[in-house]
Amino acid sequence: MLYHQANTVSAVDNDYIWKYCYELIRNANVVLDNAGSDVTEPESETNKYYWAIAKTVRAYAYMNLVNFYSGEYSESKNERCVPVYRTANNPTPAARQTVDSLYRFIRQDLEQAITAYTNSGQTASANISDPSINVARTLLGYVYLNTGEYGQAATVATTAVNEDTHQILPLNQVLTTGFNSVSNNANNWMWGIDITTENTGGIASFWAMMDCYTYGYADVGDMMCINQELFDGIAPNDIRRQWFVGDDEFQAYFGPELAPSRKFFDPNRTISGDAVWTNDLVYMRAEEPVLIAAEAYAREGDVSNSKIWLRKLIEQRDADGTLTDTLNTMNTADALLDYIHFNWRVEMWGEGRALMTMRRFKATNRAGSNTFIPQGGGIPFKYNDANMIFVIPQSEINSNKNLNN
Repeated sequence: MLYHQANTVSAVDNDYIWKYCYELIRNANVVLDNAGSDVTEPESETNKYYWAIAKTVRAYAYMNLVNFYSGEYSESKNERCVPVYRTANNPTPAARQTVDSLYRFIRQDLEQAITAYTNSGQTASANISDPSINVARTLLGYVYLNTGEYGQAATVATTAVNEDTHQILPLNQVLTTGFNSVSNNANNWMWGIDITTENTGGIASFWAMMDCYTYGYADVGDMMCINQELFDGIAPNDIRRQWFVGDDEFQAYFGPELAPSRKFFDPNRTISGDAVWTNDLVYMRAEEPVLIAAEAYAREGDVSNSKIWLRKLIEQRDADGTLTDTLNTMNTADALLDYIHFNWRVEMWGEGRALMTMRRFKATNRAGSNTFIPQGGGIPFKYNDANMIFVIPQSEINSNKNLNN
């Protein structure tokens, strides 16, 4: 069987994530420093707008760090996580902050960003790589969900949906866009990156890892595949099941592997065909604030509103008009939350939301029976397993003597 082997992530591997996030933070801090500070908005409307973008990007980077380098919020909020830097001019390395203080810092950045976007008179850009006010609102919705402030999560997420122009990917496009182009997905993607030959990651990229129609790891069999048990739970009338069922060419070449060959694919759909690695990257799409709202209302016990918001998504995944009937049988918040959890796992598969979703739902998942693990498939792992928390890179430990001060 051709499946990606699960490996323990080493401190050396963690260095890539750490450096990526702190490079984003440093670049954001340069913008904030040039604007005067990260405390007070600059005076000109143009500078307010770019100040808001810098605040949003910095918050996004710290959200990634707290996601990877800490555990579930309520159980780890008083534990130290990562250092915080508010300026690019740092003569000495900073100590680690607690998870709770880090979330408060992220929340403050996003709230200030939203205000600055509004004050600038510009809430979005024609350039999809610039995060908009509704990207900031959606990130803030995640913060509120992760920290248990569900009323605020519902408010900010519904505002993001109602004031944004992007739409849930419609049923007739679920299997056709390939999530490969900022232009083809312009109505759905809220935030993304137009990849070119100048900024491509080459073979060390998302597409080389995920897409069998791209020259790289997946096309030689080192595939990222959906958990067999999760796949089996997708109803036949849920069109997302087809994301993981290959077409005739794929199955003739690889067999019945559950790779996302109809979710992420190079437009030419030729095995190993793309060797320039310029397909684009999605950072956020319109389904996310909808799911945030549905989950937040359910956690508040508001079954009616939770159904309204979840139905917006399910109606566009309903292959025969009967999938939405599932919602009519759910009359308790617990039943809805189970279904919302399932939809987070399926809808956002491969898009970087699984870890914080698992923690919010305090889930115990199992390694799929189709996963190559020496001990065999089906091994359970809990949301608070220590192995789910990345270790601080050795390079940071060596260079930062103030980590624990």
